[in-house]
Amino acid sequence: MKKLSIRRQVAVLAGIIMVLLLVSYMITALSAKQVIRQKTAEANRKLVEQVENSISVFNKDIGKIADSLFYSPTILDFLQTEDLGERIGEYSRVKNVCANTMSLQEGIVGIVLLGKNMEYYGDVGEYLRPEKLPGKFEGPVYSGKELSVVNKRQLYQIAFPIWDTQSRQKGKYLGVGIFTMQCKGLKPFLSNSLVTKNARMALLDQEGNVLAGEGVEESAKLDSSLFDNKKYQITKLKIPATGWTLLNVVPQNELLPEINTIQKYSVVAYLLTALFLAVFAVSISKGILEPVWKITQFAKKFPKEKDADRLSVDYENEMGDLANSLNQMLDEIEKQESHIRESQKRMYEMRLDKKQAEIISYRNQINPHFLYNTLECIGGMASYYQAPRIAEIAESLSYLYRYAVKGEPFVMVKDEIDYIMEYAKIIDYRFMGKIKICVDAERNTLCSDMIKMLLQPLVENAVFHGLERKVGDGQVDIRITMGDGDRIQVEVKDNGIGISPQELGSLMDSLEHSEKKWPASQPGRGIGMHNVYHRLHLFYNEKAEFSMKSKLDIGTVITMRFPARLEQEVKNV
Repeated sequence: MKKLSIRRQVAVLAGIIMVLLLVSYMITALSAKQVIRQKTAEANRKLVEQVENSISVFNKDIGKIADSLFYSPTILDFLQTEDLGERIGEYSRVKNVCANTMSLQEGIVGIVLLGKNMEYYGDVGEYLRPEKLPGKFEGPVYSGKELSVVNKRQLYQIAFPIWDTQSRQKGKYLGVGIFTMQCKGLKPFLSNSLVTKNARMALLDQEGNVLAGEGVEESAKLDSSLFDNKKYQITKLKIPATGWTLLNVVPQNELLPEINTIQKYSVVAYLLTALFLAVFAVSISKGILEPVWKITQFAKKFPKEKDADRLSVDYENEMGDLANSLNQMLDEIEKQESHIRESQKRMYEMRLDKKQAEIISYRNQINPHFLYNTLECIGGMASYYQAPRIAEIAESLSYLYRYAVKGEPFVMVKDEIDYIMEYAKIIDYRFMGKIKICVDAERNTLCSDMIKMLLQPLVENAVFHGLERKVGDGQVDIRITMGDGDRIQVEVKDNGIGISPQELGSLMDSLEHSEKKWPASQPGRGIGMHNVYHRLHLFYNEKAEFSMKSKLDIGTVITMRFPARLEQEVKNV
């Protein structure tokens, strides 16, 4: 998009908007269909569950009627009578009790009594020979649909086990009581259960025969596999207590009649949006893009022809205001350019002079300080030794002085090490071998650049403030390594008297916050430490790191990190 003109970007964006609208329309339509299907499926499921609950309530009522009948004293005595003559005498009472029970529930059209070995004891009303009954069973068993031999009515049976509850042998199996039921008694549970005109609701037995149904023939045999899932929405629910199944089938095309109307309105809205985007693109091109193009052409030409006429845009709107503001800005720029160039030149010269003055000041502060200490050392040794070793000290001092006053502010690491080793000779003579200065530098650091006399002030601090007052021998270890990112790491470590946490905190705070204030009047470690700290940050800026750690009676460690190569402009300064 960045490589295209604004006009083409507008055209591309308009096309993207049209594609997004089309995709949105398609997603909306599909989502609406999916939502309707899900809502209908949920409604069907709840409807089927309501029907199942009604059937379950009905079956519980039938179970209560069966309990009151088959566990009545008349039936229990009849089943436990082993004498055939007595049983025949009691049969009339049994028939009366069964007839009374049938009158309580119109769905019951027959009652059959069987013995514990499934032998026939008698019946009232419609009689169907039970089939597929287990020898003994705990709860009611529901049969499938069967046709009456007498009047061809569609019937089903419910078998209930009968147990002895009166004698001492409780739990004794006595026989089976069977209710013969009309299938049409189940039909009211399915009424008003169709959600669409051609929907179907059926209660199926274990073999798939229709016990009762809405929208289906009761003589049919159904299974969900007969219906195409793409054309129908199918809901099945198994009724565990009976082994029957509720099947609800709804045609998919009857669920989405409103979607077609929504799609028509969506197409019209899509076309109107396309027309609006076209008009909008033309308006943007004429009202904005053309003035922007003129401003762009002027901006390209102006750097080459600064004396050219100002921009002219014939629009009395925001684009015209923009052109006038641009012309005024160009006038102001021309007035300020010369002033800015002069100011920048003066500022650069002032900063350069200031940096050079600071560097000279830092260097001059070190040389006399060190020279004074060395001369004091030479005088002391001359009085003590009365020996030619003074010549060797003088030679080392001469080397140190020449190194210090040379004009170059930057040296290689190996040069700085040579300087420190000469300084170490003087320290060794002065303290009669009590204080040692050791240097350990990695080979790949020797030719790297560093600021001249960066180490000597730190070593001097370690000797005169850390080791001179220590009882016993002392040592200063200087370790130079190459760290990560092509950076030199210098560690100056002594085993002197150390610094208290309060003094260390005060010193670090002074280093970090007193950029131009030199603690010349402050005794102790001020001048040398400040000199090193400020020169380090003067040349390396934020690329330099300086840290200091110390413990009383253990020693002090100073760590510096800085780039192994100085930038050329810094060297020029």
